[in-house]
Amino acid sequence: MHLENLKFWHWAIIGILAGALFGGVKLTQGPWFDVEGLETMDQPTFDREIAGMLVGNRSDRRLIQAYHADQPMLKNLVIHPPVEDEPTHSYWITGMYYRVYEDNVKPGDASTPIVNREDWIPFKYRAAVPYRSTAAAAGSYPTVVEFLAAVQKKYPTVAVPSRFAWWEQSMPTVLFPAAAGLLIIGIAWPLALGLMQGAGLARAPAPSVKLPKQRNLSGTAKAPKDHSADDQKLADLNAQMDKALAGYGASNVSPVSEDSAAPAKLSSPKVLPGAAAAAPTAPPSKEEISRQYGGVFYPVVKKATPKKKE
Repeated sequence: MHLENLKFWHWAIIGILAGALFGGVKLTQGPWFDVEGLETMDQPTFDREIAGMLVGNRSDRRLIQAYHADQPMLKNLVIHPPVEDEPTHSYWITGMYYRVYEDNVKPGDASTPIVNREDWIPFKYRAAVPYRSTAAAAGSYPTVVEFLAAVQKKYPTVAVPSRFAWWEQSMPTVLFPAAAGLLIIGIAWPLALGLMQGAGLARAPAPSVKLPKQRNLSGTAKAPKDHSADDQKLADLNAQMDKALAGYGASNVSPVSEDSAAPAKLSSPKVLPGAAAAAPTAPPSKEEISRQYGGVFYPVVKKATPKKKE
């Protein structure tokens, strides 16, 4: 079967299966931040910088106070759901932290002037369950989600907003790609293919041909079908028709009179004018037969008699 002969529902099924397969592969690969090699942040640094506090061991502390004072130290925070089959059920948080440093105008070239550069570095952070903090909003929380809500309430100006990555859970990971496959392969592609076929840019589908039914080649004879009920219905119908026809014939046949029943008399043959009626001839006698055939009847040889001269 060629691709142009596929029906609309064929493409829909192909799109759903392709999307579900893609989602299943992504689900088995695990969280993306485990394979990206992101820099890992420790808990004291995260707890302080989530509230805009500086960490004492940062080498760029002076530069931060000069160029980034009273501003959020983190951004783009995403809370990822716990990884399945992970015994601690910890939450992972990804985002970016602020960094400022001194460097040459041309990195690596000491002859060029020194300038200040700032950058945002991607990081990941593992938040245990339950979550216990000793900085910012200190205390014990069921999860890091409640801790971030408390920090947001306590430090509304510098606290970093976060969002929960619900789309990374098992069901959305499989269903969303399946829905995308249905829209792209199952709906958009057949419509585009139909437009291309109408414009002559693609081959038109071949007409469908109905194949004859396959014969029974297994050698097993089919059980005979009982037609007794049909035969009985046919016999009853014939009987009803005979009764109806018998009444119809008896009512339309006229009685025959004795005169009409008598055979018609044949008229004598007509004699043509000018023709004499031929007299009936008597059968030949035995003496004449014996004289003509010489008294021998088998084999039939007629004796030739000479004609008398007159």
